Amino acid sequence: MDITPNMTTVVQIFNFGIAYGMIRVLLCKPVVALLQQEEDRVRQLHTAITNHTALVGTTKANLYHQQFLQHQFFINNRPALEDAIFSLPTMGLEGWNQDQLPGKQEINSLVSSLADSIVNKVLYGNK
Repeated sequence: MDITPNMTTVVQIFNFGIAYGMIRVLLCKPVVALLQQEEDRVRQLHTAITNHTALVGTTKANLYHQQFLQHQFFINNRPALEDAIFSLPTMGLEGWNQDQLPGKQEINSLVSSLADSIVNKVLYGNK
C-alpha cells in the first residue's frame, strides 16, 4: 500500500488551516474574552466583599472600644452620693407628724438604691 500525497490532500490541509484560523478568530477569542471578563468581575466582587468585611470588623471593634471607654468613664466619674447631704423640704410639711417623716437612715438607703438603679439602667439597660 503506497500512500502518495496528491493535490487534493494539499488543498484539504490548506482548507483545514483556513477553517482553523477562522474558528479561532471568530469563536474562540470572543468566548475567551467573555470568560476573562467574568473572571475579572468575580475577582472584583471578591475584593469588594473582603474590603467590606474588613471595614465592618474595624467599625465593630471601634464601636466596642468606644463603648468600653464610655463605660470606664462613667464608672470612674460616678458621683459619690453617700457623702452628699440631702435636706428635707420645709414647705408643705406642717400637717405631717414627726413619726410619718422618714429618718436619715431610710433616706440614705433610698438615695443609695436610687443611685444603684440609675447606674444599672445606664450601664446595663436594666429597668
